[in-house]
Amino acid sequence: MLRNTLLLSALFVSSASLAGCNLYFEDGDQRRPGQSSNCRGEDCFDVTPSSCQTNEECGPGCYCNDEGTCEETDFCEETDQCIEGFECDERDTCVPTDEPDPIVTCQTEVTCDAAAPICPEGSTAGILNGCYTGECIAKEDCPDGAPFECSDLNSDEAACNDSDTCSAVYKGVNCTSNTGADCTSGSADCTCESFEYDYCE
Repeated sequence: MLRNTLLLSALFVSSASLAGCNLYFEDGDQRRPGQSSNCRGEDCFDVTPSSCQTNEECGPGCYCNDEGTCEETDFCEETDQCIEGFECDERDTCVPTDEPDPIVTCQTEVTCDAAAPICPEGSTAGILNGCYTGECIAKEDCPDGAPFECSDLNSDEAACNDSDTCSAVYKGVNCTSNTGADCTSGSADCTCESFEYDYCE
């Protein structure tokens, strides 16, 4: 398909009606179904729709942006003629490169200074690009597996005691002070009838 970029520039300057993504085509060029055309004599202009969902719905020289409207870009023959982050498509138009969304992980090495968020039991801090995202991810949703935490053994006293990195925490039962008042185990002058497993840390 022939394009006269110099004429395109001149037409944009000379006519406000051609602003945006209304692109110049020489008479006889094929136009896609569903798009209207404005013609002046033998010169026709493919009119870009007011909204879009795909790049192909926009005229050549334009792509469908995140707002769902056609945005002007550059023509090309090869991707290396486009700016970084863009590639040359079958319309000879530079369009944003389709890149997968970055994956938030749970065990990637953290290289940022930001502190990890406090996460509820059963979840862990998400990590993206070496930094905590500030959000928590359910451990079963961790794409790289959930990191081990001592709290994972809260319901397994024996495993907690067998762990080289965790310690079992016990709480007193029926604890009283030397005056006969109720007290909390660990307090001064507090005696408990027995102790039971509380959690793992």
